[in-house]
Order: sequence, then C-alpha cells, then structure tokens
Amino acid sequence: MAPPGLIELSACEAIIGYGFHDQLLLWEALQADGSPICSTDAPRYQEGNKRLAVLGEAALNLLLASEWYPALTDTADFDNKRNRITSDLRLNSVGCCQELHRFVTTAADHNAKDDAAVTNDTIKAIIGATYLDGGMDAAQKVVRSLGYNMY
Repeated sequence: MAPPGLIELSACEAIIGYGFHDQLLLWEALQADGSPICSTDAPRYQEGNKRLAVLGEAALNLLLASEWYPALTDTADFDNKRNRITSDLRLNSVGCCQELHRFVTTAADHNAKDDAAVTNDTIKAIIGATYLDGGMDAAQKVVRSLGYNMY
C-alpha cells in the first residue's frame, strides 16, 4: 500500500539522503502528535510520531556513544557532547535548516514551522524510522545527511 503524499515523501527522502523500503515508516515519522491520524483506532498512530521519536533518540545516543568510545575520553566529555548534539536547540536548528516542517502533518490549527517540540520529535522520529527500515548504518547516513557531526 502506497502512503498518502508520495511526492512529498520522495522530496523528504531527498533531503535526508535515504530512500525508504517501507515508506509508511517515513509517513508515520511525519505525523505530529495531534495530527488527524491520531484520532484513529490504530494504537500504532495514536501518539503520532512520538513512538518513533523515542526509538530515534536511542539510536542517536547509540551512534554518538559508538563514536565517542574509541576516543578514550571520559564520560563527562560524552555527556557534554551528547547534551549539545541532542539538545532541543540543536534538533530544532537541524529541522529548520532542512525545512522538514514542510512535510509534517499537524492538527488543522497548528503550524509545525513555529513549534520547536514538533520539529524535535520529527527529527528523532525520522532517525527512528530509518533505523527500523535500514538498520544502524542507514540511521547513521541520515544523521550525517542532516548535518550532524558527532565528533
């Protein structure tokens, strides 16, 4: 089944540098909490992209830790870099620079461009969706395409 907005998904894939095998994962990642899909009876979608965002945040932390570990620096260094890289300000900056808000479905009275929390969840959800679709290597590719430099 092809997801709705196939053209928009393709444009989003071009920005993130990854083509999904299961485009429903990307579509889900672009559904903000409160979007019309949240009113369905399908438990998978009741919180929009928040479930994928949890997974994406974990994948981002694992990628960061995997690059930190060989550097042999202390855990305080890791904590500082993780806090900087995964901060709401940094996530929002990445989302705004890539104009990913253009692809997010929100509630009718909501503007994704003006909502940092929606942007932050969407970035993490895209990383989580990529991880599910293509594994950690694919997630790392997307993280780099979004402009993240881990170390």
